[in-house]
Amino acid sequence: MVAEVSNSSETNPLRIIQTLTFRDWWHLLARYTSTVESKDTVATVLKIMTHRGFRHLPLVDNGNVVGVVTAGRLVELFVGEQEWSSSSSKQDVTIPPVEAELDKQGSYFISSLRNSASSIATPDPVTITPDETILDAIRILAEKNIGSLLIVEGKREQGRLGRLVGIVTLRDIVSILAAYSPFRIRVEECMTKEVATVNDKTCIYSAMKQMTRENVRRLPVLSEGAVQGTGRSALGMVTNKMILRYLESVISFKMLDAGKALGQPVKNVMQSGMPLIDPHEDCGNVAYLMRELGTGGFAVVGSDGLLGVITERDLIRTIYRREGISFFSDLFEKGDFRIRT
Repeated sequence: MVAEVSNSSETNPLRIIQTLTFRDWWHLLARYTSTVESKDTVATVLKIMTHRGFRHLPLVDNGNVVGVVTAGRLVELFVGEQEWSSSSSKQDVTIPPVEAELDKQGSYFISSLRNSASSIATPDPVTITPDETILDAIRILAEKNIGSLLIVEGKREQGRLGRLVGIVTLRDIVSILAAYSPFRIRVEECMTKEVATVNDKTCIYSAMKQMTRENVRRLPVLSEGAVQGTGRSALGMVTNKMILRYLESVISFKMLDAGKALGQPVKNVMQSGMPLIDPHEDCGNVAYLMRELGTGGFAVVGSDGLLGVITERDLIRTIYRREGISFFSDLFEKGDFRIRT
């Protein structure tokens, strides 16, 4: 099999992608990323993430990886659930917060910006070496249920994981898979059906609480009073990146005080006219559209309205759990045939 793949590579190098290491084909399989250091503040993390459009920022010390900061962790910090009393922490997130609560949370948000980046970093993040392949990356991302892998080389010592040389994310993997459509797996077989939603009048703070408690980074936005499966159209999508971008602009341009900013409705920051996909669509076409549109997820809509969502994570993890790594290996092996047809 290896010889056959090698011979085909002269006409279509995509077929040998499964055997290439990150070191061999760097420009296709991995990319460089911005970093932050332990001494940097949360405000610096927020600015870099929103200005560069990243969801993951490696934390480094003299070029060596010591942790990673994610957009989800930032939202979790700004929500500040760890500061709530046991009674208030169990409140329904759909109950609108009162002005006093928003003012208190706004003050907490501003003060948290002075925290160190290391205080919100996940220590000992999952890593991969430049000598591993895309199939190794798919397996690890799926099994660990994570959104990125830091590519490092060198020795681990005293909490340092080696020298950072790049990063590979779910989006990078999906962008590569986009060349191999169709998958012959339907959206309805991979989508997440039980979806947390908000309505267009839900405030940003409540949406952040919902994201934190449900451990999701995007929420479909329905019209007030609408529920999933009623046949009513979703109005848009709000993601943690959209919220963080808005909060950073509030700070930078002093648009509103923090409490009022958190109390704004999500319709002010959501993506309207969000990307929609049919439940019977092929998942390979979803990967292609994700790459072309630069989105990490679609609302799945049928005759009964919102049926669920499908994300980059669903494409990788669900297919891996159902089909195993052999599915991706076979996909790459037969890629030239699928592309021609």
